[in-house]
Amino acid sequence: MRGSVRGGWQRAGKWTAAHPAAPGLALAALALLVQAALYWRFTVDDAFITLRYARNLAQGNGPVFNPGERVEGYSSPLLVLILGGLGRLGLPYLVAAKGLGLAAAAGTLAVVYETARRVAGPRRGALAALLVATYLPFTLWAVNGLETPLYALAVAWAMLAFVRRRPLASGLAWGMAALARPEAPLLALALLPWWGRRAPRYLAGLAGVIALLLVWRLAYYGDWLPNTFYAKATGPLPLRVQQGAAYLWEWVWPDRLVWAGALLACLMPLLEHRRRWQAGCLAVAGAQLVFVLAAGGDWMPGWRFVVPVLPVLALLAAGSAPARVLRPAAAVMVIVGLAGPSAWTARMEMARVQQTYGATHSPMRLAGDWLERHAAGCTAAASQMGVLPWHCPRLTVIDLTGLTDRHIARLPGALNAKCDPAYLRRRRPDFVVLSVRDKEPFFPSERAWWARRGEWLAGYRPVCRFHWYAHGHPVSSLVIYRRATLSGGAATPRL
Repeated sequence: MRGSVRGGWQRAGKWTAAHPAAPGLALAALALLVQAALYWRFTVDDAFITLRYARNLAQGNGPVFNPGERVEGYSSPLLVLILGGLGRLGLPYLVAAKGLGLAAAAGTLAVVYETARRVAGPRRGALAALLVATYLPFTLWAVNGLETPLYALAVAWAMLAFVRRRPLASGLAWGMAALARPEAPLLALALLPWWGRRAPRYLAGLAGVIALLLVWRLAYYGDWLPNTFYAKATGPLPLRVQQGAAYLWEWVWPDRLVWAGALLACLMPLLEHRRRWQAGCLAVAGAQLVFVLAAGGDWMPGWRFVVPVLPVLALLAAGSAPARVLRPAAAVMVIVGLAGPSAWTARMEMARVQQTYGATHSPMRLAGDWLERHAAGCTAAASQMGVLPWHCPRLTVIDLTGLTDRHIARLPGALNAKCDPAYLRRRRPDFVVLSVRDKEPFFPSERAWWARRGEWLAGYRPVCRFHWYAHGHPVSSLVIYRRATLSGGAATPRL
């Protein structure tokens, strides 16, 4: 018996020696699956905007938020197209979005491993995959329903082609990344100096995909840029840079302080060797940071805008790390040192989200169901374009933030500060949905409209309220107003 056990350990040791990356890859896959199970229930409100576009596409209405209104109020044409196809096959949209994100995250780990293996060997490839898999926000965004994991996969694939010195393939991969997120061309151009005489082929692959996207966008929507650009990128640049710097600082401190120190130590060989792949990784990471500053960061938890370049940072860290880091004990210390602060901060972020945003899903769903029953075929104005409009597909919704509304998006001012009461009076929505806490709007996107409510809300009266709670007590209300001249009565349910 003892001999058979010893023989089994010997065979396992030989197999591990022949496949040095296998234990690390197995741990990376396990970490991804366990965290995906923990975060599966998390769905950010904006994901339902994409899902509504995908549902309309699958139903034959085209990629629109409201049938008949061609406005590109989403950030990822690639995700809308894929989810529209999956929905056409009969798959539940939310499950399809989460499953697609999880598959993209798994693919990202595989591509990160292969890239690091090519430049630094299999052990470092496994370490890079582990660094990505144990960064909890990576998995958090893998199953939230947005395009983040698709974008991360495209970025990782483009970097693999860069390492393999295949300019056309890298350009095409960046083109696919541009279909997933609009800032991808900025990152792609950051790599241009390292292609040398192969740059024309690289640009040909990138420009080919982007040209097709622009031609289609202009033909279908009548715009060169998505509507979300006009809604989000019109605020004062100094203010956006200040907000973006605060966003990055919150990422570095305290959550990524250990990561930053480890990364700095691992990048010391770069000063000596100056390898092409290391310089390219730094250029891509720097370009993404520039975008974060210009965009003003993000309101969503988990540092969504940093996640797509995590594979690049992990490649830098694992490929440049000193050899002693690859020893099992040292590798475990590195992973625990990086994952520990990330786990704690991610837990705190999730608590904040559940308190601030997650609890609103239930009132939004109830309000959407109520509008679907009592206001199908009517028009409503609201600022939350996710869960609520998703649950009332027959309702035309005017977006007070401008993400899905062409006119409001082009108003002067920053996001959540755009307001035109005259436009709303012309549209004459049958219903208006607003949040109220202590006689003030709960959501920042409603404050500008609330401040001028006397110019457009005078002809409406509240007909329904839905509450969300903290510690068992109602703290805010979601109020549905009905236009006084609207024919027909809408019953007020007892809540």
